[in-house]
Amino acid sequence: MEKFLRSNMFARILALFMAIALWLFVMGDNITRTTPVRKEIQGVPLSVENLESGLVVTGMPASVSVILEGLPAAFEGLTVDELEAYVDLAEKGPGTHQLRVRGKPPRGLSLITFSPQQVNITLEALASGEFQVAVDFYGEPAQGWTRKTFSVEPEYVRAEAPRSTFELIDQVVLHIDQSGLSGQTRRRAIPVAVDSQGEELPGVTLIPEEITVTINLERIEDTALTEN
Repeated sequence: MEKFLRSNMFARILALFMAIALWLFVMGDNITRTTPVRKEIQGVPLSVENLESGLVVTGMPASVSVILEGLPAAFEGLTVDELEAYVDLAEKGPGTHQLRVRGKPPRGLSLITFSPQQVNITLEALASGEFQVAVDFYGEPAQGWTRKTFSVEPEYVRAEAPRSTFELIDQVVLHIDQSGLSGQTRRRAIPVAVDSQGEELPGVTLIPEEITVTINLERIEDTALTEN
């Protein structure tokens, strides 16, 4: 046995074995690189196309999953931002529609399917109208000062929202913190649409987005002298 291990025959057999092992490794790696694979990419943003004027989407999934097929190299560095998923809203009116998800795969990959393949999309008519701006003051002015007058510019804003939300609008309000104020103060504030309970309503667009508020305060002792 010792003679065999020292012989040229053993060296030849060992070299042959190593060559076969290397060949199998290379071939296996090559097969892996040249064999198409399928992968599921989750969280692909879902968008809409051909939305009719005067309508707004009020219900739809934020994202879907897509199954792609291709060579492993084609998946390297792939992100959801490179993927496309959308629904076509052409000739779709108010209501809920079940629509097929569409999209195109990145170069070098094939699109197998989306999950889900169909989604429910809810459309509503867009309603709009003007509202006078109300001001809700909170906090206390600086010691010895009281609010005398205030003005807002502009006095009216235009509100746009899905009809079901628009009908809940009770008023458009500016919430103004007057804590520590004295003299005359001018501020720009963002108006919000609220319901009859004073709760802010999401999904309402207000034009303009900012309102200028001018607050005039006077000293309390000056007010007492005027009254006397």
